[in-house]
Amino acid sequence: MHPLSFYFILLKFAGFDPQSQAYLEAIDYPFRAHAVKAMIAVSSSPCQKSASYVLHLLQKARAALVRHPSIQLNLITPLAAECSFKVKDDKTTKNVIGFNNKGVFTFTDAKKKPTGNPDLLKDLSYDDFCSEYTTGFGGNVFVLDNFSPKNKKLFTSVTSFNIAESLVSTEKSTQCICLRDGLFSAKNVCMVLSSQPKPPTTRRLQKG
Repeated sequence: MHPLSFYFILLKFAGFDPQSQAYLEAIDYPFRAHAVKAMIAVSSSPCQKSASYVLHLLQKARAALVRHPSIQLNLITPLAAECSFKVKDDKTTKNVIGFNNKGVFTFTDAKKKPTGNPDLLKDLSYDDFCSEYTTGFGGNVFVLDNFSPKNKKLFTSVTSFNIAESLVSTEKSTQCICLRDGLFSAKNVCMVLSSQPKPPTTRRLQKG
């Protein structure tokens, strides 16, 4: 058996389905040294959770270990049906574009407050490991259930705005070294030495 085959069997046993494996491969992408890095995951279904409580803890531990602090995470996924996603009431829930650990983005406040409403965080609830993981490390989650042809322009504008804002909102100092990862190949491995948040943006969505 090829070593990689055995590796993926272990991942599946520990609750890492093909979706999780895709995240691992994306995080391991050979980015250019000192580049501003972002990962945008688009999923047609919520993150699968291990059936066993012990394996679920292993899944969380493994995710924490593979987390890369220099990569800004973004997740576009359905949440409402399977993950008990709710913000305050049904009307507010359907008004949500996305959220992070600083605020909830809504269609109503999109033009004036594209970075979200922090007051709605106390009413936010969901049961999705990938969303929890993404926001836990400063990333954005966008609720695919509320995307429609009618509101796609505003949805995509707020999504792109917050992805860009997350990339420039923190000033990071990194140290990179080049390591061999094959007989004729190498990749840059970077470590964040320090990070300093910048003042909150006052920008609004552009008209048009």
